[in-house]
Amino acid sequence: MRTEDDLRAALTTLERHTPDADTVLRAVRSAGGRRRGRRPALRWWASGLTTAGALAAAAAVFAMSATPAGPPPSVFRMPDGTEGTANSDVGAARQVLLAAAKTAARSPLTTGRHWKKSTITGNFVQVGPSDDRYLIMDQSRNESWTARSSDDVMVFTQSLGAQLASTRDRAAWRRDGSPTAWASAGASGLAGPQGFTEGGNRVTTAPGERHMAFGEKGPGGRPFSVGGHSMSLKELQALPADPARLEKLFLDSPLYKHREDGDAASYLIEQVPEVLAMPVTRQVRSALYRMLAGVSGVRSLGRVRDVAGHEGVAIAVTEAHQKCGDRTKADTDADPSWIYSTCTVEQRLVINPATGLPVAQELRYTKLPAGPKWSAPGGLFSYEIFEYAGWTNASAPGSQG
Repeated sequence: MRTEDDLRAALTTLERHTPDADTVLRAVRSAGGRRRGRRPALRWWASGLTTAGALAAAAAVFAMSATPAGPPPSVFRMPDGTEGTANSDVGAARQVLLAAAKTAARSPLTTGRHWKKSTITGNFVQVGPSDDRYLIMDQSRNESWTARSSDDVMVFTQSLGAQLASTRDRAAWRRDGSPTAWASAGASGLAGPQGFTEGGNRVTTAPGERHMAFGEKGPGGRPFSVGGHSMSLKELQALPADPARLEKLFLDSPLYKHREDGDAASYLIEQVPEVLAMPVTRQVRSALYRMLAGVSGVRSLGRVRDVAGHEGVAIAVTEAHQKCGDRTKADTDADPSWIYSTCTVEQRLVINPATGLPVAQELRYTKLPAGPKWSAPGGLFSYEIFEYAGWTNASAPGSQG
């Protein structure tokens, strides 16, 4: 039987290795990684534990030998400077996009055996009892390898563990018994403007194992999707470098025509970043930015930091929506169950001015109906960080060549 002295010894060890708030903040920033160099391992230990909370955590350390469990989730924090300064001048947004178009047009030509794309996505998800809900942030890394020679694609994913959205959510989490896992809460992809997500997987506080999600040709036998149109690499690289023709391609998509809510600006800023991170020609990447420069309703946010601390210039579209926050579980065929009756959402695209490549996408609630709260910082509810997009001669993990 473990004694009180054993428990206090474990508490001492735990407190010695529990980082302060600055260390946790650096870990959150490192979740998106740095653009160059080795990526530090993620750690999700909580900071600022009370004595009672630390004793409970120490007791949990003893229990790990019998029942594996992740560490308690930390509170999500964004780096300083994330918000930027909004500029409603349409001309400012146009200047940002035209500058990105010029940079993209001058980007160096590269080649390789695979097109590799790596992203980190994060989604804030409501969990807990129906009368005492709280927000967790579920984060995952997604990586795809598309072969130049065959259009074969391999997709890998890894859960990076859950965090709590705020100290208020931490209090509700403790009232819920401090769980380390939640069923059907996962959301592996970037949400749509109304809060749609992909997935519904089990979420834990600890990072999961990296695994292959699938390996095949992709939808319709083609690995790339441009506004709902499935394309091979050859078709992708034959896209016209003409802003008007590209806009027509996007808006002729069933994805847009069957869209129940949102205008063209909202749809384009949702769809275009993914194409910017595909192996399109540099002329097409430039034309995509020039296309966005002609879209009404786009405004500049100036220089910002994304949720991982990366700097860039940002544009945004803000739009009101009916019915927001789809909480439907992925394993049911039920109609969506909406958290909010209305919302106003800001969609952001952060661009690297030195490369013309996307840095991140972010979606934020700027207005909710009277009464409901959203405790995530800055109204953030979903984001995608572009870690890498480019040709490589490396072999896909687990492949023979």
